[in-house]
Amino acid sequence: MQKSLLVGLGGQAVNENSIDDGDWLIRPIAEVTPNGGFVLSEGISEGQALRFHVRDKDSAESDLKLMLNRYRLERTFVGGGEPTGCLLFTCNGRGEGLYGRRHVDASALKEALGEELGSRVSGFFCNGELGAPGLGMVSKDLEERDEVKSTALHGFTAVFAILVPKA
Repeated sequence: MQKSLLVGLGGQAVNENSIDDGDWLIRPIAEVTPNGGFVLSEGISEGQALRFHVRDKDSAESDLKLMLNRYRLERTFVGGGEPTGCLLFTCNGRGEGLYGRRHVDASALKEALGEELGSRVSGFFCNGELGAPGLGMVSKDLEERDEVKSTALHGFTAVFAILVPKA
């Protein structure tokens, strides 16, 4: 499973300027047909972006760091208090089995958000993680945001719920 071919579904119609490395909903290929097609476990809309992905430790770690840095950058501009804790839900297909070493996801969080927060992380391994595709920020200005992302069931991912006190 470590080098499996997967499909990423984008949230918007195909537009060469809108394809972003971090905002794909990854799905396994359920079946390959005799005529060279493939079947996904869920539907795809006409015009929806689709991209093939391969699960590997280097891209998983790179994407993890990208998303945490995007969070840190957005939090800088959105405002809000300092994080007081974090819940981490990571796929049982990650961890030492994927990376070859332990605590990669938790260590990346600690590196991105600081040593102090690293001691206030709790969570568990899952077989399916719930969260928004890409970066799903919730802030006091939520009603003013252009986009509110839907929650989706993920696989082979890490979902962080970073807790910040209400201002």
